[in-house]
Amino acid sequence: MFDFDSELLERLVREIALYYLNRAERMMTEPNRQVETLQRLNWAQRLWYNYDQMLQQIPVRESTQMTEINDLIRQVESTLVSLENSNDKNDDDEKIIEESGS
Repeated sequence: MFDFDSELLERLVREIALYYLNRAERMMTEPNRQVETLQRLNWAQRLWYNYDQMLQQIPVRESTQMTEINDLIRQVESTLVSLENSNDKNDDDEKIIEESGS
């Protein structure tokens, strides 16, 4: 059916974009659903943009948002390592106190 994971991803993104487009088209006939319709159209637009990029195999450079996310991930990972090291040091200090107190 699919030879590569990328082909499957392309197909999924395309199908989801078409789903939101079809849903928005149906919602356009319903009164007072403009906000929901616009939301689905925006989702379809974003997905279809990504689909176009995948089809054209355009190299995508890391966006500012992705850079920020990656920086935050590194920051949180660094904090976790620092906390683990601090906990290990506290455990060692407690062992030394217990041994000297015995």
